[in-house]
Amino acid sequence: MIFSDDVDHKAATALFSFLEENGYTITNAMTVYAERMDENAEAVRAEWKRGQDNPDVKAAQDASMVTNNGHLHAANMASESAKRARHVAAELTRLIDALTDEDDD
Repeated sequence: MIFSDDVDHKAATALFSFLEENGYTITNAMTVYAERMDENAEAVRAEWKRGQDNPDVKAAQDASMVTNNGHLHAANMASESAKRARHVAAELTRLIDALTDEDDD
């Protein structure tokens, strides 16, 4: 690695140490979070579908704090959160692997 000054080197060293010590915990947490968001999306999407299939359920949902469309929006948000969490976990793993491979040279 090329560093422009001691500050860059200290920051990079601190980041490397942090990732080396905590990387697995962070990627594991992101993976578990993604799984929970997928479960949440599935459950909320089922509620949306229930409203779509039954006009009485939809009317009750629309009269409540979370409308039928609100269920769909929440499910989509949870799915997107899961997707982003998986991306973060994969990128962090890639970064740790790159740093570790470079360190082994």
